[in-house]
Amino acid sequence: FSPKKTMMLAQRLYEGIPVGSKGTVGLITYMRTDSTRLSTEATDMIRDYIVSRYGEPFLPKVPNVYKSKKSAQEAHEAIRPTDVELEPAAMKEYLEKDMFRLYELIWARSVSCQMVSAILDTTQFDIRTGQYLFRSNGSIVKFSGFMQVYVESGDDEPAEQTAKPGDRILPALEKGEKLNLLEVHPEQHFTHPPPRFTEAMLVKKLEEEGVGRPSTYAAIVSVIKDRDYVKNEERRLAPTELGVLISDLLLEHFPDIMTTEFTANMESQLDQIEEGSAEWVKTLQTFYVPFKSDLDEAEKKMKDLKAEVEETDEVCDKCSQPMIIKWGRFGKFMACSGYPDCKNTKEVPKEGPDGKMVSEPATVEGVCDKCQGPLIMKVGRFGKFIACSNYPEC
Repeated sequence: FSPKKTMMLAQRLYEGIPVGSKGTVGLITYMRTDSTRLSTEATDMIRDYIVSRYGEPFLPKVPNVYKSKKSAQEAHEAIRPTDVELEPAAMKEYLEKDMFRLYELIWARSVSCQMVSAILDTTQFDIRTGQYLFRSNGSIVKFSGFMQVYVESGDDEPAEQTAKPGDRILPALEKGEKLNLLEVHPEQHFTHPPPRFTEAMLVKKLEEEGVGRPSTYAAIVSVIKDRDYVKNEERRLAPTELGVLISDLLLEHFPDIMTTEFTANMESQLDQIEEGSAEWVKTLQTFYVPFKSDLDEAEKKMKDLKAEVEETDEVCDKCSQPMIIKWGRFGKFMACSGYPDCKNTKEVPKEGPDGKMVSEPATVEGVCDKCQGPLIMKVGRFGKFIACSNYPEC
């Protein structure tokens, strides 16, 4: 699910969930952090659990310590369960499905990070049947280690699971063993262009580039979606016409600012100000002087999209004047040319499945509380809104 939903679920796990006779229990620590540091108390608790649950062979001699990246929020420790004894299976009856999945992930990663490494043997199977030879490369698990608790999977669909053939876990087979043919899967693979980002992939890229912080990742994704700069197409983020236009204009007039390097450097400077190693006035001046120059230049040269209109063959159903297409905050919309005397607006027709242009408003659940007429979804200059289908009578 989306970063926004993940953060919402994590917030609820942090604030506390009613757990039977235990009352309300906060199941995880503070979640707006990317620190990998665990407190001594937490480490000891997890190590004791590993010994009692899985045995001494799964426990390293000394606690595992993981290096945090430079920009990590070290004021808090890593996200972990507050009590490792509260196993996901025991908590399942108290949690909603998605909340359980998130808690299970946090619990499993926290426990597995303090276990010994798995031992794998890289191998190759050659399977001969008649005149054909089938080959499979992969690994055989000799000792499961942390994999007893958690095995990392791809962040997304098969397109993102770029694991090498040698990363596959193979079953334990004996040399010369005869196998039974159960199924045949004929597959043909083609070279595909890099897939568009999902929300999770975008957050991962922001993290790699040093843009944003754990407390802002969900907000960044929400803003570009709420402003219709991108839209979801089969769970992937695709740029809208408005998004491409805004991006092109900003790149043209603010080339120094519209880079990940600038944003990452600004984030670093803000951290330095917080630590007291940089002066905020000087930092602000360094940014503002060239920015003001670019801004003044853009005000003179940047084209005014709101002043541009496209004529249409449609007429206003209120005053019979021609309808025109204008740019608004949420992209193109159709408006009456008689504005401001007539404020009628419509959604710009889009191509339907049959290739014909359609602009029928989508019906939404519920009825108008004034006239009991069906409610519809419309798009105006300020975005989508629900309206009565009997407008303007109602």
